Amino acid sequence: MKDMKSDFKMRIEEIKELVKREFKPYLDSRLCLDGIINDEEYFNTDPKILWILKEPYGGIENELCDIPNELNKAPSDFIIGKPTWQEISYITWSIFNNFTPYNKIPDYWDNDHDDEIGVVADYLKKIAFINIKKIAGGTSSKSSIIQEYYNKYKVILEKQIKEFEPNIVILGGTLKYFGDDLYGDNLKDSTDYNDTCHFIRNGQLFIDAQHPAQRFSKEIYANTIIDIVKRWENGNRKVVTSPVSSSI
Repeated sequence: MKDMKSDFKMRIEEIKELVKREFKPYLDSRLCLDGIINDEEYFNTDPKILWILKEPYGGIENELCDIPNELNKAPSDFIIGKPTWQEISYITWSIFNNFTPYNKIPDYWDNDHDDEIGVVADYLKKIAFINIKKIAGGTSSKSSIIQEYYNKYKVILEKQIKEFEPNIVILGGTLKYFGDDLYGDNLKDSTDYNDTCHFIRNGQLFIDAQHPAQRFSKEIYANTIIDIVKRWENGNRKVVTSPVSSSI
């Protein structure tokens, strides 16, 4: 186990250095690193969850932004004012806590749950995330630019997905950029549940969700993903069984 862990961490470090090399021209232009938030937590976590998002928001000119490091240091502080990360933290917490329905998850804005809020945010240390475009953008993403970055750097993205070895991949409005590179023939066997397509590839569950910061019912969004993962687990991770009744 120790050798496996050492090998895993070494490969993750190699990917970080690869990203820095390939994006060297952008090092002074709001380059934001992504990846595994906490190597130790992620390695020991089952199932392993990877989110694939479009691009980071913010960043500082002439300064390298290391999002995993910032999240790892103080997750509860990091997610303040960040709807994307709040939603991801709720979903993650639920998956690792018996698939708790959204309305039963401690509310980030509820002062009566201050102690639990920290616990919810800490679950982000168990996951990984990657952005297709690793240069910080604004409040909205331009689809054509995201596609250009995918086309140019897809080898890096494929390597991140492979080396992170996730059991679950949640695409936040990003499946369309991958096309056949990601799903190939698997999409014909996909299932659509609450307008959320999902399929199995090489034993991995892929969920084509909307971006977590989109304007829609957060409860329906979260419960849909939670329920899909629950049914995948109940099917011994081989199939996603059809729901008898929706929990939403």
